[in-house]
Amino acid sequence: MTKTQPNASITPAAYTSEEVISHFEAILEDTSFSPQLHYLGIKRVPMSPRRRRARQELQAMFVGLWKLALDKSFPAQSDEFFHDFLEKYKEGRSVKQAGQMCEKINNYAEMLKTCGDKDFTDIAAHVLSKINIPQADCPKASLALALDIRAFYQTIFERLI
Repeated sequence: MTKTQPNASITPAAYTSEEVISHFEAILEDTSFSPQLHYLGIKRVPMSPRRRRARQELQAMFVGLWKLALDKSFPAQSDEFFHDFLEKYKEGRSVKQAGQMCEKINNYAEMLKTCGDKDFTDIAAHVLSKINIPQADCPKASLALALDIRAFYQTIFERLI
């Protein structure tokens, strides 16, 4: 028979910014967004401005989802982890390119903070508006994208650390 200590408490595991960021970078690197681009009708034309813009929007939204997962899992450290990621993201990019992408990422992070993790239809509609999907295709594309955003969020949340 083992005795338990009456005042013993469980100490939560501490993770460094580098550990959390490296896990997310691996997830981000493994995410191609090709299925989403395909059903949105964006052809696989190399260097297509529309394809590049759509990938940027999806990637920025994806990073915003990560921030949402950080807020839920690491409320005291999420801002630090997110800031460290953005600083690392800027490395090797032009000031203009990094600034534009970080602004998109921050916008998605704010929208997702407001919307929460229950319904991603507004986020899907925002992404579609940014990549100029024809209005007739929006209801179908919006639903499909909202479901994908939920799957992205679940994957990020499950593989956060």
